[in-house]
Amino acid sequence: MGKRVVALARRDPRFILEGQIDRHNQTRLPETLLHSSCVIDFTTPEASLRHALAAAGSRVAIVIGTTGLTPSSMKALAGLRRKIPVFYSPNMSWGMNLLFEAAGRFQAQMAVYQKKIVETHHRGKKDAPSGTALRLARLLGGPVSIASRRVGRVIGEHKLILNGRDEHIEWTHKALSRDAFARGALEAAAWLVQRKPGFYGFPDLLK
Repeated sequence: MGKRVVALARRDPRFILEGQIDRHNQTRLPETLLHSSCVIDFTTPEASLRHALAAAGSRVAIVIGTTGLTPSSMKALAGLRRKIPVFYSPNMSWGMNLLFEAAGRFQAQMAVYQKKIVETHHRGKKDAPSGTALRLARLLGGPVSIASRRVGRVIGEHKLILNGRDEHIEWTHKALSRDAFARGALEAAAWLVQRKPGFYGFPDLLK
């Protein structure tokens, strides 16, 4: 993900790339933060929290798209809202967040259906169910079954299935390129640097 964020940022005049931090050059993070206004983080749950704490220490906004964060990590991230703007979403694609919005808005109307989420990702994805599936299930409310598949090189596919007495509804979001997530993260960063300290997500951006 980091490579696509970097590639797209370099082509966007709104952004100046100050540095790229990975597991091999963590010592460069403090210096890089001195010249930055926002961090975009797609790493691991442990690294994301470390980077967020470092960003808060330098009063730099942060966008986090890492999934698999524990409740305690999420609580720690939310606690940084007093110091810096923090933007978190388990899925940075614009389309998936529109589906999140629909699920939350029509939660009561969907209560009459049996609900199932089927999520498919590449074999290398470690968390299951995906953070996206868990977020969607919370927004739907009530009993929701989730099926996870890890096959091949699938970037990400989520299918919401609603079964009723006389009808069957399916909503599918399929990521065709990792650019869908990278573009969403960059839009979030451009928006976030104009915000006051707080804890934000796509519902705020889409208002």
